Amino acid sequence: MFALDPDLPEDVSNVLKSAALLEVSEFRVFELAYAAWFGPSGDDEPDPKALDRCFFDYLYRDHVPTWVRSFAREVVRRAQAGSFDPADYGITHDPPTPTMIYLGIRYAVWAALTLGFIIASAQMVSGPTGCYLPPCY
Repeated sequence: MFALDPDLPEDVSNVLKSAALLEVSEFRVFELAYAAWFGPSGDDEPDPKALDRCFFDYLYRDHVPTWVRSFAREVVRRAQAGSFDPADYGITHDPPTPTMIYLGIRYAVWAALTLGFIIASAQMVSGPTGCYLPPCY
């Protein structure tokens, strides 16, 4: 999968792995865990301040609540078993729209042109040395 700091507590490591597997933020893992533990009904919406408090305890003290620990272990266990699908947890990623693809290509072209301009400018300033990309010795 991927390597994490071996000094991390197992619960924190599982939260990080589940966030990576679901391709969501760690806070979203807390929200999903709350919905899975306490039920998805509208009456059981988490108190934002309580959820923030739990998340800050996680960030600063490495304290993972029981309901998040259970959820993260389930996600990691299912991924290791090969029966993992983010859609089971309500996570769906929309396919890129043509506008998104166009903008991505446009930004990549602009980045390449800018980098080329910077390299060409540096070459012109340094004079003819026979070296085209730094570092030159």
